[in-house]
Amino acid sequence: MATLIEAVNAYRTRVLPKETIGMNILARRLAHGSLANESIARMVLTDLQREVRNALIEGHPVQLPGIGRFSLHMRVGGRLRLAVRADRGLQSAIGDPANFEGDLLRVENIELDTAAIVALWNAEHPEDPVETTFDLDQAA
Repeated sequence: MATLIEAVNAYRTRVLPKETIGMNILARRLAHGSLANESIARMVLTDLQREVRNALIEGHPVQLPGIGRFSLHMRVGGRLRLAVRADRGLQSAIGDPANFEGDLLRVENIELDTAAIVALWNAEHPEDPVETTFDLDQAA
């Protein structure tokens, strides 16, 4: 029997990853249309990185409007853990598929819920149906 995870991974819509934007490209993008050139933008980004790290090491949470909040928490056993909470406005903007300009895989399945994905899997894999031990309507 197939698992629910197998079915969902086979049929859910996914964002196709692109190359990661690094410091140089980010600096170039920041400089475009501003008074800062690329080297100044890179310097500011490097300084921001250092100051966020220093503030956290000193025990200060850091709030970057439009980006998010960074803070440190102590785990049992004494290790520190970085917590990052994305800004609500950023989450809202990127959470709306209408704003997305990237590429999607299986976009035709974008509105399928868990029950519909299981039904699709079971129809296409009758020899290996999804084993469910809970109510799919509750899971969706």
